[in-house]
Amino acid sequence: MKAFLLLLFCLLAPRASANSTYELATFNAALTRIELVGNYAERKEALLKKLVNATVDVLCLQEVWLGVDIDDVIKAAMPNFPYSHRLSPVPGGGPPCESGPLFSGYTCGTTNCASAFSRGVLNGAPCLVEKCGDELRSLPQACLNCLINSKSDDLLKCASVNKAVSYESTHGLVLLSKHRLSNRIERNYTEPLVRDIEVPSRGFIAADVNGLGTVVCTQLEDYSYPGIAYVGPKVYSSARQEQNASLGILLNAFSSSSDKPTYLLGDFNHGPSLNNGTVAPLFADFYERVLSAGFVSPATTLNNCSLCRSNSLETFEDYTNITIDDGFLLDHVYVPRRLASKVVSAQRRHVGNADGLTYPLSNHYAVSVVVQGNDFFLPTTPAAPSAARQTATPSPSHDTTPSASSSAVVANVALFLLFVAASTY
Repeated sequence: MKAFLLLLFCLLAPRASANSTYELATFNAALTRIELVGNYAERKEALLKKLVNATVDVLCLQEVWLGVDIDDVIKAAMPNFPYSHRLSPVPGGGPPCESGPLFSGYTCGTTNCASAFSRGVLNGAPCLVEKCGDELRSLPQACLNCLINSKSDDLLKCASVNKAVSYESTHGLVLLSKHRLSNRIERNYTEPLVRDIEVPSRGFIAADVNGLGTVVCTQLEDYSYPGIAYVGPKVYSSARQEQNASLGILLNAFSSSSDKPTYLLGDFNHGPSLNNGTVAPLFADFYERVLSAGFVSPATTLNNCSLCRSNSLETFEDYTNITIDDGFLLDHVYVPRRLASKVVSAQRRHVGNADGLTYPLSNHYAVSVVVQGNDFFLPTTPAAPSAARQTATPSPSHDTTPSASSSAVVANVALFLLFVAASTY
């Protein structure tokens, strides 16, 4: 009898299935209200509809810059992705900008940079930093976020809109999951450096995914375009320096050899040369640095781009005057090399026009990787969520379903009683 009960306990005890598969996806949604990509409102609505029936298990979104947009994404995704993580929101109250400092910066900008802005925001922003740096540095990050997400004729509204609209620093990141999350963390790449102009601010969010391991969602600094000055913290002189420092922080925080499997998702703004060079390299040495740290990017087997010239929303050549063939592979789902045998497939998603639109969802295509699950299961009852934001420590929970159903609780109690009974025979 004792042997029978022990066997029954082992059979019923919850455990990971070696055959379970998880699809992890990264997508730069490019939800910005400035004119750089265009069709913001229509693309946002299409994205919200797409989330309702998305088939991936875990999704890392980038460039969802406004807190209100993150709120809308989480709400729309809730029935399909009951677990989520974002940078802890800052309490609202009052407009993001004070009218005096904002008007001072606005006057400086219109006086010194009108000509630069007439050639596009990527030319105008560096002019503002050069000519009006003191004025900009006096503005809080929420104000800067409002400015960089507003059209040029709407800038002064940043002193009148309610801060509850959420212009707090978001890093533009949202992590959505169909599987329970725990141990949520977040970090700003520029901390603890002295605050400077961050246009935009960068960082990462991460969480443990039940049955899989740790999933990190991030976006690294963009490429410095010829003829366009670098806009970023003064401790760096180029996007290359900033990405190098951020990548060091990321790889120091998450090891490929950790007992807990770790996956790095996001728009890394670096990638190798593929398909005989038609997919161009960008900061390829940083890509090699991630490989040297023990990760692989299965998307490279596709020999294709994620930021592509063929995408009707992509204007890379227009604002850089650089001629490219197919584009760049900048979006990656990095998998520990020791788990490469568990990779089932990789693919690009959202290629072609979005439903009901004459253009794609974004100027980036999504990249997804299907992997086999791991023997990694979270405790039945997650730890209580943190009440306030802390750098690289657990952040508030955004679970929208209970951690365990009543039937699961009953099952766990039954298993415990079986174990006790077996032990007493």
